[in-house]
Amino acid sequence: MKRRANSGLPVCRRPGDCALLDFKPGADVVVIAPVSGGRQVWTWGKSMKLYFAYGSNLCLKRFKEPSRVPSASFKCVVTLEGYRLVFWKRSTDGSGKATIVCDPDSNVVGALFSYEDKDHEQLKKAEAGYADGTVTISSPDGKQDVVTFICDTQKLDRTLQPYDWYLDLIRHGGRADTRPCRIRLYRISRSDSIRDPACPDSCLLIGQHSILPDF
Repeated sequence: MKRRANSGLPVCRRPGDCALLDFKPGADVVVIAPVSGGRQVWTWGKSMKLYFAYGSNLCLKRFKEPSRVPSASFKCVVTLEGYRLVFWKRSTDGSGKATIVCDPDSNVVGALFSYEDKDHEQLKKAEAGYADGTVTISSPDGKQDVVTFICDTQKLDRTLQPYDWYLDLIRHGGRADTRPCRIRLYRISRSDSIRDPACPDSCLLIGQHSILPDF
């Protein structure tokens, strides 16, 4: 099998060969695959990311909105060991939003999603104030390195509290979008939240996010 000029990639020259023709990070992978009779056809395989969700992105229907990650799909419930869920990221509305901090005695239960590489930049824009990084989660398939978003610890404020509707969004997302493996989320209760003066009806806001009608 010869190699493509200037690329170092192999080129299929005879029946039975299967070769990578071209590749760009984040793009589709182009493969020539043999079929009966010595003919060859194009096969496209999408480059995917695995993502650990622990906050409001647990709500898959919200996460899949066109402005976020429309290609997302739920994989399984997973655990991130050595971290703790807190609500110390300051939001533009003045409330606390979820992030995770290192804590060797804690763990965070969340959802593992997959999505196409092409959606990652859009997700980064939606997750303003967070930085993407790699963490190691425990899944039914063992340890896996996956992407998640974490707020810089230097920007955290321990005095912040989340709004009640935001907690409801997380709690309901963990119950609804991971069925039948529902997440029992972090012992979160409304006593840990404050009322949003701009949104007196939390359940109405949940309905606007089209999570599930049986909330």
